Amino acid sequence: LRSFRTWHSEPGIQNLAFRLRVHRDSGIFILDSINRVFPRASQSPVIRIIAPPGVHVWAGLQKTRLMSIKIPRRLIAELITHAMQDDPNECCGLLFGVGDEADEIHRMSNVDPRPVSRYTMQSGELVKAQEKVKKTRREFVAIYHSHTLTRAYPSVTDISNAVEVSSISIRHVIISLVEKTRPLVRAFSINGSSEVIELVIETDGQPYRGV
Repeated sequence: LRSFRTWHSEPGIQNLAFRLRVHRDSGIFILDSINRVFPRASQSPVIRIIAPPGVHVWAGLQKTRLMSIKIPRRLIAELITHAMQDDPNECCGLLFGVGDEADEIHRMSNVDPRPVSRYTMQSGELVKAQEKVKKTRREFVAIYHSHTLTRAYPSVTDISNAVEVSSISIRHVIISLVEKTRPLVRAFSINGSSEVIELVIETDGQPYRGV
């Protein structure tokens, strides 16, 4: 039985991925299937591996830089306002800006037949939004929507939809209204492989912590 504990103090790094390497007389095998990612180093996870006789196990850490999106606090307030105004239906919209920095919220109509738990943007409005960012020489920084009854994390449907609209943006902002008196805003990157990575929300002040 082998135990491994992880920790680090390097600024800007919070994602840790475990990679286990097993050595036998016949060679070295990388067990990618056992990789685990821990979003917060403060969790200091303990991994225990049971190795049969004659097998030697090593655990290595793969560190990745934290990704972020920049959303001014006034826009965070607008996101929450939009979500609360459309409650109990999900709201949706786009964040305009340049690169990973948003400077404007563009509200969209949710035309999904099940708006309480799904969102679908109106195609005509999306065309107009594309014309607007092109005219103002900006781009779509992120797509946003609200969860009125669930936590601020992409659902299976959200992930599937995100893959389909990855040409618009791979960044997604979710506003959760599970606690009506304490809305929570979180951001994620969802790529074409359905990989979900949480983004740090940087603001014009301290990083947004959802408090």
